[in-house]
Amino acid sequence: MSEPRPDCLDIIACDLSFRRPGFAVLRYHMREHYISVLEKSNINNKGKNKFDGEVLLEIAREVRRLLVSYPMAVVVRERALDKQKSPLQSSRTIEVLHKVVGVTDLYAWAFRGIPFDEIPPQTVKKAITNDANAEKETVAASLVQFVGEQEYACDDESDAVAIGVTWLIQHEYIDSPYEPVGPAPKKTRKKKT
Repeated sequence: MSEPRPDCLDIIACDLSFRRPGFAVLRYHMREHYISVLEKSNINNKGKNKFDGEVLLEIAREVRRLLVSYPMAVVVRERALDKQKSPLQSSRTIEVLHKVVGVTDLYAWAFRGIPFDEIPPQTVKKAITNDANAEKETVAASLVQFVGEQEYACDDESDAVAIGVTWLIQHEYIDSPYEPVGPAPKKTRKKKT
């Protein structure tokens, strides 16, 4: 278990998918104003013929491990069901993404009593590359300016790091080298008229 430090902020960032979710734990050092990557991981289920329950259990175990290992961390994920992509996603893809999001919500609540923060994919790309339509390779290459040189086993790991960095930018812990990506979204209720 990682010991919490009063001068640091830990972030568990998740790039959720059914076949290859990526995870990263970042530590923002408040006094020195830099980000270190504590760990990266992914679960590779591509090309494997597993039941949904098997895959969901693997994802749940990894989320639980991270929540227990980093008990004071903020948890954030990329919005898995993006409105701009939904018409292009198959009904099966949407179904399994709902399951993955549900499992992560359950574990965040069960082990920490907190919800996940969510960031839309275009916001992440814009914050990291200044291009809301950037390719995954561009996002990974642009992370160097925030976390230094890193080796990523797959683009899901680099996406998870980008999600964590974007959260830090949105919450004004670090500055973006580009135009502002906007403050963290406020949770408001719509008034009925």
